[in-house]
Amino acid sequence: IVFSDLIKASFGSNNRSVNNYLRNLEFSNNLYESIISNQIKYDELDLQSKKELELFLNHLITMYSNTNIGKKENNVFLKTNDVIEDITELKRLLSPYGNMDYNLADRVINMFCHFAGIETLDEAKKYIQDKIRDAEQRNIEASKKDMILEEGDYVKGIAGGIQYLGNILQNGSVSKEYLGASATSDATPLDTDVSRIMTSNGTNKDKLMQTIANGFGDIWFVLKNDDRFQTTRGAKNEEPVRRKDKLEVFETGGNGHYGIRTGFASSDINYIMLESYDERVAIEIVKNGFYIPIANRDGKIIFTFEDYEKLKSKMNGLSYFNQTEYKFSENLVNQTTENLANQIEESNRVTHEKKSKINKLIIEALKEVNLELKTVIDGDLSEGTVELIDTGSTGRGTNKPGDGDFDFIMRVDRKILSDPEELEKLKKSLLKKLNRNDSSGIIASGDFRLKDVKIDQQTIVDIDVTFVEKTDQLRYSTDMCLQDRLETIYRQDSEKYKYVVSNILLAKQILKEANVYKPYRSDASQGGLGGVGIENWILQNGGSFIDAARSFVQASEGKTWEEFKNIYKIWDFGENHLAIKKGNFPHDNFVYNNMSQEGYNKMCSALKKYIKQYEQEQTKERRR
Repeated sequence: IVFSDLIKASFGSNNRSVNNYLRNLEFSNNLYESIISNQIKYDELDLQSKKELELFLNHLITMYSNTNIGKKENNVFLKTNDVIEDITELKRLLSPYGNMDYNLADRVINMFCHFAGIETLDEAKKYIQDKIRDAEQRNIEASKKDMILEEGDYVKGIAGGIQYLGNILQNGSVSKEYLGASATSDATPLDTDVSRIMTSNGTNKDKLMQTIANGFGDIWFVLKNDDRFQTTRGAKNEEPVRRKDKLEVFETGGNGHYGIRTGFASSDINYIMLESYDERVAIEIVKNGFYIPIANRDGKIIFTFEDYEKLKSKMNGLSYFNQTEYKFSENLVNQTTENLANQIEESNRVTHEKKSKINKLIIEALKEVNLELKTVIDGDLSEGTVELIDTGSTGRGTNKPGDGDFDFIMRVDRKILSDPEELEKLKKSLLKKLNRNDSSGIIASGDFRLKDVKIDQQTIVDIDVTFVEKTDQLRYSTDMCLQDRLETIYRQDSEKYKYVVSNILLAKQILKEANVYKPYRSDASQGGLGGVGIENWILQNGGSFIDAARSFVQASEGKTWEEFKNIYKIWDFGENHLAIKKGNFPHDNFVYNNMSQEGYNKMCSALKKYIKQYEQEQTKERRR
């Protein structure tokens, strides 16, 4: 029963990991069948397809390792160098009847979903699609009028607020006992606590004030009491026989204190209630992939479906969130962007050459302290590796041609970070290889800000290295998000891609010249969006600097800085590498977080000047 509940909570929350798992099962199983039937050859597959098959194999090994036979010590499955042969052997081991005449993907689903009544891959996909579609249609309809808390409705307060909201929306609101490494227990174990609205009298606020949920956080989930629920204790209509197709709810104490067995999916949430609008909550809803209305405590809908669609449009091109199409502006090409576009290919070649030289030195430095280098975040937390992530524009090809400024995040094992002696060894080895014999360039936090690093006779660069703990909590970082969108743009139209990058370069050039580029915390005299902020700004405006400039200036008309920063938002849909370390909301608002009053004034002036210049050039062009 519990396992079935957890499956439904996860599937009904549009869980990204589950969806990726199902996509891999379908794609890889079809690919495997094509290979063994000699329709295609493994050696002819592209690298990505081979990676998908390797992941599929790992999924199958995990499944086998959790069977009764696989749990025995002498039955540990050991991989060979032949992926197809390994998959075939696992298909034999996982066979329900001892033969090979069955669908492997369906067998995997049946093995861990049959408790929930889901037997095949198609049924799993349909369950998710139906739950999300029905929830969104229900929520859109409900958002057309004010919310009213009615007797019998359930309310859950979220202790910790925004910090946990994203995870709850992705995984469902489940009992503390099922939170893995974070698992705890409370006075009413194995359920998720909710408060029942016990009266129909008074306002929404009055009704909420009479519940225990009122004292838990400032974000509340509202679940309307309809035919989804079965009450087994504590109500006049209680039913003693549990039904698998219902959410079981039961009284766990006085004053309307109830529990929902195991938990519920985010698609079961009818409303999210806030004291006042907080766009961070809206961001988490949009990331989760379906609409949930936000209401204030008076019941007024303060996040409509139209608001949802507008915010969602800022995510176009982000394949991580299933936004696989990018909408290009019509205003990508002018004489300046044409000139910049012609420099991009050579600039990328030079940058790649410089970074290869830096990586070679870092590999040598890590070897001296028995560590290996990875240049991707792959979720592997085993000790002995360091992840070096190029978070700067050099990692995305959006750097100024010829620029030699590299920004790295170095993700290190907790064991090293927590041992001052080991960390010092690592840093000394790095500095030695980077030809630094003193502590100049090491800031108070211990991070590197190294200027004019001589890599070889021809290569002098600036290198920033920020040291953070290697964790599995960061799945989609700021740099990954930008790279994701740029890759979507390139796949969709490689020619327009060059002009999008050119527009980013032009925006950086204009704002640097106006001394309104660096964020306030880096340079108080500038108070700009910062390089990453500018890239997000351009990419969220169709790839066009002129469109972005016009949108900024239009929003600023007649607005003070305080008014402007509350209405004009540039969100980072990726996660800041340092957010976990600092305990901050992981998604930056580049206007609110980076800019200042002085920066706002200079930005408005610089953009108005550029718009005027652009329009004059366009007029001349038309006359020709």
